[in-house]
Amino acid sequence: MAEQKFAYKESLRVGMLLAGTAGYIDSYTFAFHDNRFASFQSGNLLQFGINVASGHWHQASLFFWPVIAFLFGAMLNQLIKKYSFRTQMQWEARSVLIEMFGVLLVAILEMTHVPTELVLSILAIFMAMQADTFGKLRGCPTPPS
Repeated sequence: MAEQKFAYKESLRVGMLLAGTAGYIDSYTFAFHDNRFASFQSGNLLQFGINVASGHWHQASLFFWPVIAFLFGAMLNQLIKKYSFRTQMQWEARSVLIEMFGVLLVAILEMTHVPTELVLSILAIFMAMQADTFGKLRGCPTPPS
């Protein structure tokens, strides 16, 4: 029985590392940033809907901003993918490098006590880049978050 080869970025090891990273960032933002998420936007959309249905418009808007930032991050990653030809570095590596600097920026910003909305928005942008860059596991598409 021949073993099928996959790109390293589609390996189970990388998938587990990325799932752990996204889970940690979401648990951190949920615990320290008003029960909101940076990576898995389904929780934010659910809270948004509950607050809209209850007539709490301001509270609903707090859950909507990370979703908008996540969409912006996915668009940014598509631009990186589109304009990363003719370079030595693959677009995936460039995306991960940008994500690392983004998470480092958030860590520095957390020490200066910036508003929660800014922290969540920045993290959501980089989590969208991660989700868009690593969209397959062992050759199969991963379900959307």
